[in-house]
Amino acid sequence: RDARALADLPGPDPAQARTRLLVSAMVYEGRESFSHALGILGRYLDVLRAALETPEDEEAAIRAVTEVWARSTQSCVMVMDKLVSMKLVAPVTLVRWLLSDYDECRAREPYMWELLSRAVSKPVALVATVRSDLDQA
Repeated sequence: RDARALADLPGPDPAQARTRLLVSAMVYEGRESFSHALGILGRYLDVLRAALETPEDEEAAIRAVTEVWARSTQSCVMVMDKLVSMKLVAPVTLVRWLLSDYDECRAREPYMWELLSRAVSKPVALVATVRSDLDQA
C-alpha cells in the first residue's frame, strides 16, 4: 500500500508516471458507477495523499482521470470535483491545468466551464464561511 513502491518507473519523471498509473487504475476500477469510483478513492485515500505530493503530481492525476473517462465528461467532472473536495487536487492546480494550453483548452470546451466554475466556487464558499464565522465571533 506504499505509493512510493513504483519509484523505479522509466521516464523523465517516475513520480508523475506512478501517479498517473495509480489514479488511472483506481478510476478504471471504479468505472462501473460513480459510487464505485468514490468508494475506491475513499478506500485508498491515504495512498492517494502520499502520491499527490506536488502540483505536478496533481496535474498527473488530472490527466489520468481525463484519459480514462475521455468519453464520459460527466463522470470526469464528477470525479475531478471529488478530488478537489477530498483536497487531493488543489483548485488552483485544476484551474492552471484547464487554462494551460489554448488548443487543449478548446478541446476541453464541452466540460471546461463546469470544471472551472466548480474549482473556483469551492475556495470562494470557504472564504464566505470563514468571514461569516468571524463576523459572528
